[in-house]
Order: sequence, then C-alpha cells, then structure tokens
Amino acid sequence: MRRKCLAPLSKEEEATLEELSWHHPTVRVRLRARVVVMSQRGFDQTQIAKALGKSWRFVHTTLARYQAQGFLGLIEHHPGASRKLTPEQESQVIRWVEEGPQASHYTFSEWDTRSLQWRIALVFNVRLSREAIRRLLRRHGLRWKRPKRTFLPPDPRDYALTRSEPERLLEQAKAGEIVLLLQDEAITTLHSTIQCGWSRQGTQVQIPSTGKRGAGHRCATFAVVNPVTGQTHYRLLDKIDKTNMRLFLKHLARFYAASEAPVWMALDNHSAHKNLDEDFHNAGIRPTTSNPDAAN
Repeated sequence: MRRKCLAPLSKEEEATLEELSWHHPTVRVRLRARVVVMSQRGFDQTQIAKALGKSWRFVHTTLARYQAQGFLGLIEHHPGASRKLTPEQESQVIRWVEEGPQASHYTFSEWDTRSLQWRIALVFNVRLSREAIRRLLRRHGLRWKRPKRTFLPPDPRDYALTRSEPERLLEQAKAGEIVLLLQDEAITTLHSTIQCGWSRQGTQVQIPSTGKRGAGHRCATFAVVNPVTGQTHYRLLDKIDKTNMRLFLKHLARFYAASEAPVWMALDNHSAHKNLDEDFHNAGIRPTTSNPDAAN
C-alpha cells in the first residue's frame, strides 16, 4: 500500500529527525531522516523523491521502515555479515589463483570471482561477495586481463610418432603400392553473418542474403583428394552424419571398388566416420586406423 504521508510527529520526534537530517555522519541516514520530515510536512512520495533526487522505491522503503521500527529503521544495519578471511586463508586463495584450477584438479582454465566464491565457501566455510573477492585479489596485485598464448615446442618422440604413419602411407602412394585419399568435410552457410553497426535511431539496416534460416540454409561438402595425382571427388549433402558418409562412400565406390592397388583413406576421428567397416569394405577403401603393410 502506498503511503502519501505519515501521521503527525511529536515535537521531540521532529527535532530528533531534524538533527539526524543535518548532522548524522552517514549520508543515507541523513537522507532517510529528511524523507520522514518532508512526509510529516505533507509532501507525497513522488514529490519527496523528485526533491531529493532519489527513486520512489527509496522513499517508500524508508517510510515503511520508520513506521515499523521508528528511528532504528533509519540506521544502516548489516545483519549476518560474512566473516573475513584470515591472512593465512587469503594467502591460500592467492596461491590457488597463481597455480591455476588444474592444480586443484579442476578442468576449467582460469579462476573467476564466481568459482573462487564457491571454493572459499567449500574449503573455509566463509561466504564472501564477489566484490569482496575482487578487492582481495587487487589488494594482492592481481588484475583481470586476457592471458597471452604461448606455444610449447613439440616432443621429438611424439612428433616422430605422429608423422611416421602418414609419411609411410605417402611414400607407398608415391611408389604406386597404394592409392592414398585424404578426406574431410566442411559446412557452408548460405546466409550472411550479421554484426552490429551504426544506424539512425528507428531505422533498421537491411542486409541482402542468399539463404534463409531453417531448412536449406546450409550444406555439407564431403570431399577427398589424392595427394599424389591431385584427383578430387566431392558430394554436396545436407549435413555431416553417418547416413551421408555412407552415401559418399557409395559415390567413391564407383571409382575405387575395382582398384588393383589397395585404397587407403586418411580421415579424422569424427563420429560420422565410426562403425562403418562394412561400408568401407563395399567401397573398396581401407581407413588408416590399421597398418597397410599388415593388410597386404
């Protein structure tokens, strides 16, 4: 219920409120006391809010608290404020941030105030606001900024192991022992990418687009290339899945099912490529998951 004004106050109450509105050390308490004084003098809530430059909600809440609690309703109260961290606990939080979440067996890459808030409550049973955590980190010289990516040199053993199989296949393909195909897919969208830009208020810029969201606004290209001869084969289909991969293998069977040399296809670990052994066999193609020398 909206209150236009309070009931008349006694002279003692009015004098106390006047003192609070002029001399209390806290600004918000002075404002609250001024709200009550103006209400007692006949101003409604809208007029008080406009005169003091505050919201109607602030005026309404102040009057409701004064009516319920008297002068105590004007004083700042913070019941149940969270405990502070000890210096040892603060040092532990800083170590968490500097070591990263992986050191505490988490999978995310960086600590933020939300995840630290949860971790602090879990370990220390202390509930801090995110702003308090931000101030703690800044007090210890930490700042929120984008990290710089660094590239680690590859392990020579891993590098050699990774290159050995493709190099062996390529050498066999150059010698004519096998036919090697490199396969992959790509998604092509038929509508333009829309980004923000400047335009006059009330006017929406129209961007011409060849596609329409929904059915038919994108297509998937299945393709292979022979790295030795440069021969390519491709099919345009609606999406990347096992059904369309089977259709592409049937397309390739027209060219390679009767090949005299074994046909090997190098492909990635996409789910659309798995559990298609029968389809690869019918197309006369062998995936590179096994050693070609063992199959010959």
